[in-house]
Amino acid sequence: MKQAAIYPDSTTMNTLLKLCALHNDVHTADQILNHMDQINILRTDYTKATMVQLYARNGLIDDALDVAN
Repeated sequence: MKQAAIYPDSTTMNTLLKLCALHNDVHTADQILNHMDQINILRTDYTKATMVQLYARNGLIDDALDVAN
């Protein structure tokens, strides 16, 4: 994508996060969130809902509450 000068936006990142949630891949989702922060992509309500779902499904209730607040 970089070679073609195409950069991800919140839709791209949310799609990746949803895939992580479907596969219960917390580690990769956390990496994607960190990358979003680094490249200044804002976390949308959809981002937050996806992460709450992922964290809660994996028993990470404190992390889910942090995202929700």
